[in-house]
Amino acid sequence: MSVKNAFRIYRTQLRKYNDQLQSIADQYHRTLFCVKMDALRCYTFYGAPVSQYIGFGMYKMNRFERNQYITTIRTSRLEPVLNKAPAEEIETLGNKHLFNKAFNKYIHRDWLYTPDSTDDEIRRFLSRHEIAVAKPSGGARGEGVSKLDCGSALQEGQAFIDRARAQKLILEVFVRQHPDLSAVNPSSLNTLRISTLRDKQGVVHVIGASLRAGGAGSVVDNLHAGGVQYPVDVETGIVIRGGMTHVGKKGIIFHPSTHMKMIGFQIPNWEQVIANVKEAAAIPPHLRYIGWDVAVTEEGCEFIEANLAQGVNGMQQDGVGKYNIIMQYA
Repeated sequence: MSVKNAFRIYRTQLRKYNDQLQSIADQYHRTLFCVKMDALRCYTFYGAPVSQYIGFGMYKMNRFERNQYITTIRTSRLEPVLNKAPAEEIETLGNKHLFNKAFNKYIHRDWLYTPDSTDDEIRRFLSRHEIAVAKPSGGARGEGVSKLDCGSALQEGQAFIDRARAQKLILEVFVRQHPDLSAVNPSSLNTLRISTLRDKQGVVHVIGASLRAGGAGSVVDNLHAGGVQYPVDVETGIVIRGGMTHVGKKGIIFHPSTHMKMIGFQIPNWEQVIANVKEAAAIPPHLRYIGWDVAVTEEGCEFIEANLAQGVNGMQQDGVGKYNIIMQYA
């Protein structure tokens, strides 16, 4: 990215977050100009966009503390190094049906990829289930994910099959999540994002973890769809702070849809979740830095997908900057 484009993006962010920057200026008895210049320093020296300057609380940190955080620009430079791999290996994590095949040991739900399935296989899948999830193989952020009425799809017949293939849809049954997770928000599958880094000796380290719980009525748990993300202690599996929304609202103690108190919430089957994630993270030959999306079930856990271009906000919601930790293992 050119310097000109970088600062064009920075100016756009200043306008977007002007009210929040003004609130910071008022709270700390500074001028708005001084706060904006401070945000510019964090953008220039630490690669933190304005959203992370606010979200990480960099406005109240010294230089040493700021330097602890992995930011958007820092991670964009590290990811190509830590995940330097052949295109086929990268594609395995980028496409959901390839991921399901490669990590089938950790996937127990019934599913099929419509472009690779015969008409009869699709019809049999629809006949086995009343409701399913339909999602594009290469989608992200929950985009394009919808609930499918299998009976209606069967009645539509060949038209549905042709459309599903054209859209490269995966059909899969809903994961029956653990009742404790369902109680947080029953309309969505509420998943964990667990970030791992495999060091040069092959040892897998869990860098951070968070729980994403969907908004009221939402099928997906993504923040972009109204969800809330809560930091989880990697040692105990307990939610340790209030959550955060996509628009930057922080400190959400009670989940908006069910009003459940989240601080102190224990993720069930935590030891098994971590063991499975560490085991899976050792499988890709060249991909070392991965964000895993995992659902918790009564039997254990179920892998949903993995991400190479993982965000850095969730892994640092616990208030601990992860930059030096990542560099230690990189």
